[in-house]
Amino acid sequence: MAEKDLKTIETARLLKETESSKHKAEQDKVNQIRAENCQRAQRGTLSYTSGARIFIINPQGEREVLDDASRDVELQRLQSIIQADCSWFQ
Repeated sequence: MAEKDLKTIETARLLKETESSKHKAEQDKVNQIRAENCQRAQRGTLSYTSGARIFIINPQGEREVLDDASRDVELQRLQSIIQADCSWFQ
């Protein structure tokens, strides 16, 4: 009976280690995605605050200059990404 108990304990320990490893791998993947999002948002913020004209492609496939209101909206979106994703790495 003691041997059966030891096997049960060992199985439980291995299961817990496996779950822990899976959780760590998932967390590492999430952290990698956050780091990439952070870097993209920071680069985007530099582009939008540089003063250079930003062009977009409209649904008709034509280039348009991004107006100030649209630039501000995009900057706010980038700032929210920076707040959410970059705070993990500072």
